[in-house]
Amino acid sequence: MQYNIKADGKLHTRFTDLNRATPRQVIDIIREQLGTKKRFESKTLTFGETRHEMWERESRDTGRLPQCFVDAFPEYGHIEVTDVEEEFATEIYRDIVLHSRLDGLARKHATIFDYKTQKKGAGGARIYKNSKQLPTYAWHLALHNIRIKQVVYLVEIWEFDEAGNPVGVVGYEKFVKDLGLADTHNMAAWVRDRCETLAEGMRIAGIWKG
Repeated sequence: MQYNIKADGKLHTRFTDLNRATPRQVIDIIREQLGTKKRFESKTLTFGETRHEMWERESRDTGRLPQCFVDAFPEYGHIEVTDVEEEFATEIYRDIVLHSRLDGLARKHATIFDYKTQKKGAGGARIYKNSKQLPTYAWHLALHNIRIKQVVYLVEIWEFDEAGNPVGVVGYEKFVKDLGLADTHNMAAWVRDRCETLAEGMRIAGIWKG
């Protein structure tokens, strides 16, 4: 997924990078920036991107969640998705810009929805129990005066053959997490720590002079 990044001398980042911005993993981000290391690719990831494109088109047309998830979870059938793949870009610290793009935002319900494709046997929706992805998005949206009270991971589980080709859907799962004001506020420290690690690594590597 491509983000709308300007060549303005600032450090532009996203959750995927912040999630890996640890002292041990930041070198991988630097190598990707320098072009000496490619981001991980696989047939499964490529298929997931294709499914996301399909879901995006459907939600833009209907203003609702993708029908496959509504069929699996009828309680979401009335949800109006106000923002589909909307990108938010904010200078969260001096010369550091965070980009977040949400699969689905339901402003009236103060809820973020994230769609996942997953290989059968990979753990199901429960693997997102401790994920910081959507809480980070919620913190980011708070900077735009958008209050998020709940995040939902909707997971479409697929059977793949030995060659990595999709065979068919075997089920749907969801993981729901309620967010209090403290939960959102507490993400600030995590984001700050990861930004500092990433920025320092970029400076040392000579990629960024901020």
